Parts: sequence; C-alpha cells; structure tokens
Amino acid sequence: MLPKRFYSSSAFATIIAVLSAAIFVFLFFFLAFNHRHLIYNATKEATKELAYHEATETQQYFSNALDITESLMQRVILLKKLKAKREKLDSLLNDFLTQNPNILGAWIFGEPNAYDGKDEAFNEKDEYPCNGRLGITYFRNNGKVYKEIVPCHDYNSFFYLGAKQKNKPVISEPYHFKYSNYNQVFYGCTISIPIIQDSLFKGAVGIDINLKSLNNILANIKGLNGGHLYIVSPSKKIVTHSDTSLIGQIYSFNTNKNDSLMFLASCKGKEISAETNSSFLNKKVLKFYYPFNINLSEKPWVIACEIPIEESLAYTKKVVWIATIVLVIGILFVIYLYSLLKERRKTLQKISDALNEAEDQKIRAEENYKNYMEIFNSTNESIFIHDAETGIILDVNEAMLKQYRFKDKSEVVGNTVEKLSSGISPFTIEHAKEKIEQAKKEGLAVFDWQGKRSDGTLFWSEVSLRASNIGGKERILAVVRDITDRKIASEALEFRERKYRELANLLPLVVWEVDINTRFTFTNEVGLKLFGYTQEEFNNGITILDLVAPEDKHRLRTNIQKSLISGNSSDEEYLVMKRNGTKFPVNIFSSVVYEDGKPVGLRGILIDITEKKRMEQKLKESEELYRTVVENLNEVLLMVDNDDRILFVNKRFTELLEYTPEEIIGKIGYETIVFPGDKEKVIAANIRREEGKKDAYELKLVSKSGRIIVFMASGAPVYNANGQVIGSIGALLDISELQKTTKAYREALARFETLAIMSPVGIFRTDANGKTTYVNPKWTELSGLTFEEALDDNWIKALHPEDREKSLSVWKERVNQKVPSRAEYRFLKPDGTVTWVLGNALPEILDDKVTGYIGTITDITQIKEAQEKLAKSEKRFRELTDLLPLSIWETDLNGKITFANKFAFEIMGFTHDDFLKGVNIFDTIIPDERGKTIQNFMRRLEGEKSKGIEYTALKLNGERFPALVYSTPIVEDGNIVGLRGISIDISDIKNAQKELEKYKNHLELLVKERTEELESVNEELSAANEELYNQREKLIKALHELQTAQQSLIQSEKMASLGLLAAGVAHEINNPLNFIQGGIIAIENYIEQNFKTHKNTLQPLVDAIKEGVHRSAQIVRSLNQYSRVDQAKHSNVDIHSIIENCLVLLSNQFRDRVEIIKNYCTNPCSIYCNEGQLHQAFMNILANAAQAIEGPGKIYISTKVQRKNLIIEIEDTGCGIDNNNLTKIFDPFFTTKEPGVGTGLGLSITYNIIKEHNGTIDIKSELGKRTKVTIKLPKEQ
Repeated sequence: MLPKRFYSSSAFATIIAVLSAAIFVFLFFFLAFNHRHLIYNATKEATKELAYHEATETQQYFSNALDITESLMQRVILLKKLKAKREKLDSLLNDFLTQNPNILGAWIFGEPNAYDGKDEAFNEKDEYPCNGRLGITYFRNNGKVYKEIVPCHDYNSFFYLGAKQKNKPVISEPYHFKYSNYNQVFYGCTISIPIIQDSLFKGAVGIDINLKSLNNILANIKGLNGGHLYIVSPSKKIVTHSDTSLIGQIYSFNTNKNDSLMFLASCKGKEISAETNSSFLNKKVLKFYYPFNINLSEKPWVIACEIPIEESLAYTKKVVWIATIVLVIGILFVIYLYSLLKERRKTLQKISDALNEAEDQKIRAEENYKNYMEIFNSTNESIFIHDAETGIILDVNEAMLKQYRFKDKSEVVGNTVEKLSSGISPFTIEHAKEKIEQAKKEGLAVFDWQGKRSDGTLFWSEVSLRASNIGGKERILAVVRDITDRKIASEALEFRERKYRELANLLPLVVWEVDINTRFTFTNEVGLKLFGYTQEEFNNGITILDLVAPEDKHRLRTNIQKSLISGNSSDEEYLVMKRNGTKFPVNIFSSVVYEDGKPVGLRGILIDITEKKRMEQKLKESEELYRTVVENLNEVLLMVDNDDRILFVNKRFTELLEYTPEEIIGKIGYETIVFPGDKEKVIAANIRREEGKKDAYELKLVSKSGRIIVFMASGAPVYNANGQVIGSIGALLDISELQKTTKAYREALARFETLAIMSPVGIFRTDANGKTTYVNPKWTELSGLTFEEALDDNWIKALHPEDREKSLSVWKERVNQKVPSRAEYRFLKPDGTVTWVLGNALPEILDDKVTGYIGTITDITQIKEAQEKLAKSEKRFRELTDLLPLSIWETDLNGKITFANKFAFEIMGFTHDDFLKGVNIFDTIIPDERGKTIQNFMRRLEGEKSKGIEYTALKLNGERFPALVYSTPIVEDGNIVGLRGISIDISDIKNAQKELEKYKNHLELLVKERTEELESVNEELSAANEELYNQREKLIKALHELQTAQQSLIQSEKMASLGLLAAGVAHEINNPLNFIQGGIIAIENYIEQNFKTHKNTLQPLVDAIKEGVHRSAQIVRSLNQYSRVDQAKHSNVDIHSIIENCLVLLSNQFRDRVEIIKNYCTNPCSIYCNEGQLHQAFMNILANAAQAIEGPGKIYISTKVQRKNLIIEIEDTGCGIDNNNLTKIFDPFFTTKEPGVGTGLGLSITYNIIKEHNGTIDIKSELGKRTKVTIKLPKEQ
C-alpha cells in the first residue's frame, strides 16, 4: 500500500483551493480597480506622442514647402543666366503649380530692370502695370490655374520687403488674403526667398501655402476620442482647428486663465501638460502644449492637443467586465482542480493494480515507441541515426527515403554515408568520419555536403550532426536539409562575375582594376597582349606603377592618392612601358571603387594613343610645309571672309603694301587697301565667290604710304566642311609696270616663268580648248611626265586610271563653260608612286574672250593621308563608343544634346530624327529630379567636378530606370562650351541587390520554418512521454484556457499588467507541478519495490519527467521575480539575483550560441528598488544583446560598487548600432527590427525605469563590432 503524504489529504487540498480562490479574487479585483489609473497614464503618454508626431509632420510640411521654393528660385536664376524671355517665367510658374498640387500660389517679383533690363519695353503692357517692372503671380482655385495682374502695392508688402530687408528666406504669419480681380478669400502664409547675384538683391521668389489643406490633415486624425488638435502661431493666432470658425482668432481670448499661463510657458519653448477644463469642449480634458520650430520662423509655433478624460476612460468598464469573467473562470478552474485531486486518490489505486500487469506495461511501451516513430517520420527533414563508433546507419525516417529516393529502409540501414555521398573530394567517407569525430568532441557539427540519391543524381545539402545518448548508447543524430537552391543562387552570382570579365575581354581597349596598394586584381586580354605579360605574372603582384615609365611614376602616384582622397575620377596621359622596355603614350581613365562606403581600389580603362600622337605630328609638319610655301610665294596671297574682312596675308603682301599682319588682319579690305574706284568691283567679286565662282580681274590697291599698285587678282571661294562658302582666297600679281612699258611686260613674263620654274607648286597653261601648252618643272615632277609628254591632251595619261574619266569630264565641262576649275585628283607615276594634287585653273581673258587657262597643282598627298587617318581615328572612336554598354553624350550650354553614341539612342528610345530636331538633357530626367539636375548642371559649368550622381532617367516611351551619371565641362579655346559625360544604367545592379535581399529573406524564412518544425518535433516527443498520465489532456486544456485569458489581459494592459498575469500563471503552474513531482516519486518507489527488472527500461522516462519538473520550477521562480511590478513597493534586493533570474528566462536564446561571462563584485550589491521594474529593465537589455548577436558570440556582465552607487556594465559582441540611430534608441516606437519582431518600446521603458530610480543609462556602440550598456544606480533612494 502506498504511504499517505500530507499533501494528498482532502483537507490540505481544500485549504490550497480556498487560498487559490482568494488570491484569484484579490488579483483580479486589484486589476479591475487599478486599470483606470493605468489607462489615464497611457492616455497622457499617447497625447504627448500624438502631439510630438503631428508637430514633426507640420515641420516636414513647411520644410518641404521651403525645399520646392528653393528649387523654383534656382530655376529662375538659371533662366536669368540663359537670358530667357519673361514668357519662360510664365511657363515655369504654370508648370510649377501643375506639378505641386498642394501649393496655392507662386510668384516672382523683381527689382527695377533687374531681370532683363527691359522694363521700359514692357511699360505699355497691361500685364506689367508698374512701369514694366517684373511681377508674375499664378494661383490655383477649384482645380484650375489663374494668373494675377500684380498691383504696385505688392512690392511694398511684408512678404516682399521681408526677404529684401533680411536678405534671407522668410515665412509670414498666417493671414487672410485674396488675389487681384478675384473675390475668393484664402487663409494661409507665404514663404519668400531673395534672389541674390553678385551680393546684390535682384528680387524675390515665393509661394503661398493654403493652410486649409493642413487643417484638413489634422482634423482627420483618429484616436482623439472627441478631442481637438490645433496649431497656434507665434502671434497667438489659431492656425488650424476642427471648428473652422475659430481659425484666425487670437488664442488668449478663447482660453481660461490656467490655459493662458500654460500657453505662455509653451511659447518660451517649454513642453507642458495638465488636466484642465476646455473652453472649446466645456468639459474636463487632458491638455498638452508642444512648442516646435519651423525653419524660417524666429519664434516657436505651438501645437495643442486636448482629449476628454471620461471618453478615454470608457475602456476601463470593458476591462472590469473582462476581469470579472476571468475571475469566474479562475474560480471554476480551482473547483475543477479540487475535483481532480479527489479523483487522483482513486487513480493511484488503479495505477497500483495496473503496474502488476507487466503485459500492459509492454503494450504501453510499444504504443509510446509507435508515437515516437510517427513523430520521427512526420518531419520534412531527413533524419539519420548513426552508431557513434562505427558510423553505421542504424535508422532513418520516411523523409530521408523520399529525399534520397529509396524504397525501403533495408536499402540504407547497415550502410555508411559512403553510399549516400558523391565521393568527389572532399565529399568522401574519410571526410565524413572526421565530421562525426568533430560532433562527438564538440557536441555539434554543421557543414555543407554533396549527396547522392539512389538513382545516382547529385544534390547539395546542409548536414547537422549532434552527439546523443539513446538507450544508454552513444549515437550520432544527423539532420539533412536540401540546399540545392541556395547553391544555384551562389553559382548565378559567379556567372555574373564571369559575364562581366568576358564582356571586358570583348572591348578593344584595356580594362583594369587595382586594389588600394595599386596591385592588379583584374585586366582583360587586351591589356595582357598590349604589355606582353602573362596572367600568372599579373597575379604575382604587378602594380600599375610597374607599367609606367620612370619619368611619369611620381605623377601617377600623386594622382592616385588624390583620387582615393577626393573620390574624383581621373583622365590623364602617361608614358608607359611594355615588358620588352618599349615606351608608348596612353590615356588612363580611372575612378574609385568603394565597398561599404570606403575606397578599396581603382577601376578604369587604358587607351593606346600612339597613332593619335603620330597623326598629330604629321598634321603639324604638313601645316609647316603649307605655311613655308605660302610665305615664299612671289605673289600676294590673302584670305577674306564673306564680308571682305581680311583673315590672312603672306609675306609678299607686307613687302608690297607695307602693312604688317597685325595691322591689316581683321580690317575690311575694300575700306582699307582697295582704291576707291575699285570698291564696287571687289564687292561684286565677293558676291560671285558666295555663288561658288572663281575669276581673275585687275585691281588697284593702295599701300600704307599711299602708293597705288595695280594687281591681277585671281580669286576662288573657300568652303567649310559642310560645303558652304565661308570666304575667298586670292592671289594678287603686281602688274603696274606691265601697263607702263613692254619691257616691264617682258620682265613680268620672265618673273612668271621664273616663278613657274621655282614654284613649289605645279603650273600649267592651256589654249582656249583646254589643250596643254605649258607645264613647269614642278608639274612634271608631280606627274612623272616630261614637258613634251604633257602637251596637248596627253597630260591625261598621268592621271590615276580610277580618276581619268571623271577628271577629264569635269575639265571639258569647265572649258566649254569657260569658267574656273578646281578639282582634286591623283597622278600615277611610271614607278607606281601615287600623288594627290589640288588643281586650280582660271581662264585667261583678253578683250572679253577666253584665250586659254592658267592653273596650278599643289601636292596635297600629306594632307590627304592626314585626313584619312583623322577619319579613321574618328570612325574608330565612334565605333568604340557604340560598342560600350553605356551612354556617352555631349551637350551645349543650354542642355541640348549635341552628340550621343548608339547605346544612348537605343536605351532612351530616341531616333536620329529626334536628335536632329533637338533633345534636351533635362527631358531625359523625371520631372521630380529636374530641379536637382539643373543645379548640378550649373555646378558643372562653374567648374565643380562630378563624383557620380544617381538620377531616375526617363525614356521616350515613359519608362523609368536608375542611372549613374558622370560629367565634366567641355573646354574650347579656354571657354566652357558645354558638358560631356557618361550615363550608366544600374537597373541590373539595383535588381540584383533586391534579388539578393529577397533571397536572403527567403533563406531566413526557411531557417525559421525549419527551426519551428524541429521545435515542434521536440514538443511532440515530450508530449509522448507524458502520455503515462491520464490527467495530461485535461491539464493541458485547462492551462490553455488560462493562457488565453492571460493573453487578453496582456493585450489590454500592455506592460503594466504583464507582471500580474505572470504571477498568476506561476502560482497556478506550481500546483500541478507539485502533483506531478509527488506522483513521480510515488511511481519511482513503487517500481523500486515491485518491478526492479523493468527499472532500467523505465528510469530514462522517469528522469526526463524529473528534469522537466525541475526546469519548469526554475522558470516559475523567475516569473515570480518578474511579476513584482507594484510601483508603490520598494525593498532591498540583490542585483545579482535579478540578473540571474533574467538569464534563466532568456536561456533558450543563449543556449549553444552565446557565452555569458560574469564578473560580479565581491562586495554586497544590495539596492533599494522596485524589483519587478528593474527585472523588466535588465530583461530588455539582455534580450536586445542576444538578438544583436548573429551566430556565436559573447555577453560580458560586470558589477562594481563606486561610493554610494552601483555600476552595472553589459557588453555584447553583436552587430552594433549606427551612429545615426544611437541618438534615437530611447525614443518610443523606434526600432530597426523587421515588422512583427520588435515594438520599439523596450529601451524606452528601460530608460524611464532607470530614471525613476534616480539612475543613469549610457550606451556606446561601434557598428559591426560591439555595444556596451552602462547603468548607474544609487544604492539608497
């Protein structure tokens, strides 16, 4: 017979039941009648929080208004710099109001003649009634935009004079106003910003804000329980109010004396709250005044919030009803427990009879094993059980068979993991044994493994090995998860990296990357071939400085340091060396590579400019040759534009006409050197040049000393690259002496012959039919024909076969038309040499009849070669830009695009016709960012360098995409003429970041789900052991009902009632724990006496139940400490005990992951405090520390006594806190955790608890490393 214990008697159970009922009655009546005080405090805090929030919203409302006003001012300044007409300002204001529907009006006022200096021209126009002075206003009413005719008195208004006098942005007090010729009255305020140029006030730009929209926002705020939220300006005017009749009134006239005193205090920047009677509601309210500053206001504005007290406390009645219902449920539960106790006495006798039946024990054990197997096979994870010594598989679950595609356990059991592994190193049986040994030593081993299914297919998995003792034997429990998807994602990232490198190898230029020490981390194949190195040599540590010639190394090193410090891109020319020592010039373009906001290296391209340099040298030599020929001609050569303005004269001009080039260039020819009688002749000749005609005529010029010289002038038009005539070039032959005497003619003829012989250009003459009669030696030299071979039409033989037909046809046509001839063609010499020449021929006219032609041929072979190379270089540049996967563009000063590569056309959707019509760079940016774009455009034009700015680009079809833009000014002749830049589509980068974040979240979700499933398995295994007791189902059901009631109270009373419910739960759980503890002791004694042979089989189950009871008791003791929240009750408490209780409650978060390192002081650490509140404070801090540690980590806890204070320091090795967030961590509802994970109240509550105990709390953190919390508390209050 079982011995009778005192706690099994009915009298004892009755006493316990009555005490439990009494405690229930006391706790829930205390909860019901104490709730009003809690709700009142919560309402008070909510009122403050609401006022804080709406003040912030109002500040943001006016801050946004100031930002868009500044944007409008910047665009006005840009239009002024571009000398835009006033109509552009009209369009600007109209568009501005269309794009900003919350703005009532916008205006631009200017000082007299300050905008365009044309006030007088607008004086007679009705839209500028104040002497033509600039004044434009647009406003919105009923969804439409109207224009106001600005009256003269507006220039003396407070909103214009305020900006002018203060020379800074100003905001007006709220006032009633209406626009000219419109009857609608508006209530609002005005923001004015002065236009300052060269330190002078040029005018002002402003917007009118309709405060009706702000009032509507505040009037629609929920949660006021019939109260009011309104704003008062510094002049005590009511700005917003749900009763619109009060708007605009002086606030002090509508309040009682107490309110007036509170308001005056808040006007001085003081937050104040009190319980008072409302003048608006005529009832008792909780009122809170919160002062806040608006950027432009010198005095604070005040937001007032008043909430009726009775309406806020109406919820208390509902809580009383809920508390009553819970009380009844609790009493019924006590009665039910008492009935269970009586039934238990009967059950003990039945258990004694049942234990005599050994067969029943066996059946139960089999049922328990069956339940265990059902749980074992119900999980979705593959589970193996190995022998710890041999590694042989002893058992597997159904999920394993499914994952590895086996039909039956017999195919697996008895084998090792060798059969289930790919066998590819390191996934071999030897490596698997090493992992099993690691699990045996450390208790746990987690790693990735390549598995093999029964059909031979391979897959990736994550394996978790844990050492366990099952049935007294050492076993290894393996859990296998399929992570093939994660591996595929990793391989996708590697594919993108490979794709980038392959693309770099396709580019016809050197693409390179170096680390912070200038060592190459990447270069494409073009770079390896160009410098003659192998990839292995680059991998061995070659730096970019190793490739630069010694004379340029210091300059490159300096430029790299500047780029890394400033972050600017670089474009420099250097001399570099190949591996064989050959030097050649290159252009190196580079930009800084950042990781986590820090520079880690450089990335760029390198272009070989050897051919470019060679071509520039040839062009220079050709130019020198041309200048030598021209300067040494015996004829006067000059060039003029279409207005006869002299552009060039040769040395012969200076000798004959006595003017130096400096004196004559830039002067009008027919006004300066032409004989007055020949002026009209020159003008007519210039007209013929514009028509593309050549001719020769006699011309008298006057030298500087007044001497008249007669010339034979031969003129020809000069064309630009587009085929347009831009001027004339003339050769002047002095024929003064020829007219005087025949001798002079012979001398002139002799000079001509001499000139022809000595001329560096070929000279020829023909008869009227174009047949050759004379060629000079230079002509024969260029053509390869002798004098005799060139006569008649035989000169055609010297022409290149491809040019003969065309050249002969053109020449015959010119001869028949008796007009000058100019053509380019090739001579093919007998030795095969090809010479390009420029042929010019003029008809010789005598007595108005053409008697023949005289002409020259100039060797232009070098010029042609240079032009061909230049064309190839330009073609190569364009093809290179068209190959690059980024947009390259140029604009003029107005933002019009003047050049764009093929990729830019394709990505933006523009055609070549659109380009010809004109595309503005600002039109390729979304409207919301054009203001910023214009500002950055102006900065670039002023010389400010670009660090790469991200914009949202706008395609022609309306599609948007993110773009990273780099730009630099285009400088020609020392003047900035536009911008040049590149735009990079970073959509793929953005999408990749989103995909990675999405995949990361997905993985975290999978881990969380798998963890929950494992926890569920553990719970079900524990439940299977508890099947031994008939009371289990009823007890779990009763506890569930109690927890439901507790959850309702937690939701109602938040943190205040949490401790009370925890105490009730702890007390009620203690009773069944005592029953279970007593029952298991009785069962253990009974087994010892009657079933010793089954003791070894049943003892693990008995020990498991004991361990569960022990752990539950620990948690209950910690909950009892946590539940002591009575604010009025303080006592002396050991601070170490509080910390230890918190660690017990948080043990699941620390287990197998976080190491707790304690350094407690040896002196007594007793403190007079509210134990429950400090328990809650330390619980919040330690929970945050555990959550901040991802993976393994440590938490250091130390205490020390410093005079009359106790210092507690808690330091974790977690992720740390960003400096920007460190100042906000004590703010209510501020959290960096994901939605649903944290409320943002933990540290706020902790801060208030420490303050209530006259203590201080300080948090220091280093992002990515650690966080340290220091709490200082007085030992005696």
